Amino acid sequence: MAPDTTILTAEELAGIRRDYRSAHLLPKRAYQDPAIHDWERRRILRGDWIPVGRADEAPERGSYFLTEIDGDQLIVIRGRDDVLRAFHNVCRHRGTAVAEDQCGKVVRLQCPYHAWIYDIDGSLIRAKHTDTLDDFSLEAFSLVGVRCEVWQGFVFLNLDPDAAPLFDQLGDLPEHLSRFDFSSLRSAQRIDYDVRSNWKFIAENYSECYHCPGLHPQLNKLTPYDLGSDFMTRGGWQGGWMELAGSAETMAMEGGHREGRPAMAGITPVDERRIYYFLVWPTMFLSLHPDYLLVHWLTPNRVDSTTIRCEWLFEPSTIGEPSFDPSEAVAFWDLTNRQDWHVCELQQQGTRSSSWVAGRYSTEEPSVHAFDMMVADRYAGEGFVSNRLVRQRYDVPPPKPGETNGTNGTNGANGGGPPYGRRNGGVDVAVGGIVASVRQLKTRKGDRMAVIMLEDPHGSIEVVVFPEAYTKAASVLEPGAMVVVKGKVELDEETVRMMASEVLPIDTMRQKMSKEMSIKLMSPPHGRATFEALADLFSRHRGDRRVVLELELRDQQPPIRLRAPLAAQVRVQPSDQLAAEVERICGAGTVVLR
Repeated sequence: MAPDTTILTAEELAGIRRDYRSAHLLPKRAYQDPAIHDWERRRILRGDWIPVGRADEAPERGSYFLTEIDGDQLIVIRGRDDVLRAFHNVCRHRGTAVAEDQCGKVVRLQCPYHAWIYDIDGSLIRAKHTDTLDDFSLEAFSLVGVRCEVWQGFVFLNLDPDAAPLFDQLGDLPEHLSRFDFSSLRSAQRIDYDVRSNWKFIAENYSECYHCPGLHPQLNKLTPYDLGSDFMTRGGWQGGWMELAGSAETMAMEGGHREGRPAMAGITPVDERRIYYFLVWPTMFLSLHPDYLLVHWLTPNRVDSTTIRCEWLFEPSTIGEPSFDPSEAVAFWDLTNRQDWHVCELQQQGTRSSSWVAGRYSTEEPSVHAFDMMVADRYAGEGFVSNRLVRQRYDVPPPKPGETNGTNGTNGANGGGPPYGRRNGGVDVAVGGIVASVRQLKTRKGDRMAVIMLEDPHGSIEVVVFPEAYTKAASVLEPGAMVVVKGKVELDEETVRMMASEVLPIDTMRQKMSKEMSIKLMSPPHGRATFEALADLFSRHRGDRRVVLELELRDQQPPIRLRAPLAAQVRVQPSDQLAAEVERICGAGTVVLR
């Protein structure tokens, strides 16, 4: 079926959906034309699932809160069966608003004008002086319901009675965040902002950190703009993570310290060194910190006006501590928010100019391109169909269409194409003349891993690599491909230089790994999360001993036993502390020092 060209022309749609290297941003009128904003109101705000609040805002039976979508005031109320329901806050008699307070608790809802009474399930139970009317029944004049669903404690409403379920829109996001229980979190602070900017400018701003070094020096010090990775997504969301630097523990003023706050439930040792960012279509941002969840809700008011509700959520037990003080975290993001809103307003102002036409994306903005493609997909009436680029390292240029490498996912319309590799006259070139033979295995969760035998005239050695660290062509090993988990452990300068110049003799590798620390694991239960935690640990205990993994894949029949160095660059300084930390992650008796 051909795309809908009511909003964007076929040429404009194609220009946005190209590979980001040749793509253009959304056209000016997407941000400035009231007619397009009206279309978004009708099709997105009234046709998609819109996040409006938290389930704990109506915690008890009969408790409620008011919200608004595109000018329609709605009431979200908890029934006697503990189910949240939503209704238009409009009496069916003469259209009076039934509930006046922004939130509260009621036994029944009574219209303040003529006292029509509704039960908390929305049914009309009393309407005086209507018993003799023709063709009138209480059942026919209940409050008008609105679709209401809850995910992770977030309340989503949909004004379209025929819309697909919420989870169809969320795609694989619920699976991605299934180890967390955000429904248990509670708000410690809320700030509302009125921003003179189109909502899409604000979403694009959230999607990149290209602007961070200049605009957010405090943020860039805690999480450098070029350290992070994107997620492969399906459905109405996009996301990624950025790495905490140095002694930073979270995003907060005065160096980013948690002030003793514990990690949230579900947070792993790897998570404690990252900040995760999720843009949930169309109007919610989730910023997951080790100790709190920051949430932004956007309410588009006009083509050039957006109200933003920002909330800091913590574990109830953390809030209950006598020493709890979120002020440093609140101050940090309040400062960052205001910096962002300022430039978004300047962008709204500047793009009004007759001189401005849709610009181009930098190599740091594939995530902006990904959001714009979601917008273009909705304009075209085709669902979320565009293939979005995935960067598995922000400090490496993304691949070209159809190419992959050890640090990036696949790009291009078909998500396929030849493997990413340096080519000489159209022939794949192996590093240093080394031939790599690959055996692919699968972990219990289906994550592929590979055992690679590197051979040259001087001998051979085995290394273990994971999905993003090898190409589909068994004869090619990319420079820098020998990483543990998505480049988490960095190569030393000398090895980088040698690999980049295609001079890495096997005896050099063997010499670099002449000492070893052995870790014995079984998979399951151990898998990628364990390896990521170890990679993070090793980065803090660098030394001259190699790390050898003795891994038994118990889900293979018969079980496969492997003994191989993790990678040339994984070298540690053994100590009792390191051994204790490894055994904390992997279990007692897993470490052997030779």
